[in-house]
Amino acid sequence: MFKKIVAGVILLVSFDLCVAAAPAAERGAKKPSHLVKHSSRQKNHRLARTVKAGIHHHKAASGVARLRSAHSGLSDDFRRQKGHLDWPLPGTVSMSFGPHKYIHGIVHNNQGATIDCAEGAVVRAVYTGEVTAVTDIAGVWCVILKHGSYYTAYSNLATTTVAQGDQVQAGDSLGRIGDIAQLEFMLSDEDGKFYDPEVWLRK
Repeated sequence: MFKKIVAGVILLVSFDLCVAAAPAAERGAKKPSHLVKHSSRQKNHRLARTVKAGIHHHKAASGVARLRSAHSGLSDDFRRQKGHLDWPLPGTVSMSFGPHKYIHGIVHNNQGATIDCAEGAVVRAVYTGEVTAVTDIAGVWCVILKHGSYYTAYSNLATTTVAQGDQVQAGDSLGRIGDIAQLEFMLSDEDGKFYDPEVWLRK
């Protein structure tokens, strides 16, 4: 039944949701960045769809009322950390949250924050949570964590060190960035609303 639900989600959003396909031991490197065909804008949109699909699936499988009741304390704790969460890795924000205008009238609405960083940098959980998905998006790994009614997503990982169902603490390693040298970081609630990560991270 679980596999059928996941398969349906994949067909709806047209991406490969490979949840926890490998063991918790560090997975092998994915394709180098020059082989990844999707632009950063397309990958950002795909990541946003991945996060929303993962939230939808998790809510459907667990029951919304039960989720809210069981995790209300963690949600409150996470909310109180607004402006005080540790950064997922050292780096510089090269594209902030929100709309960005380009030539020819093209507008890209970034649903998270793009953080330039060193190749091989360790990506760490910003807060205590549960790994709800480890997903391949266009040749790179994305890890999604649940913090009560909030979710954080970490994409462009070349390797990962966690699997679905793992419990993590703030600062725990999730994997390493590949030669693309950028982390796509997103923060949303269980209704699929995205928030500006820089507002939540420590100044």
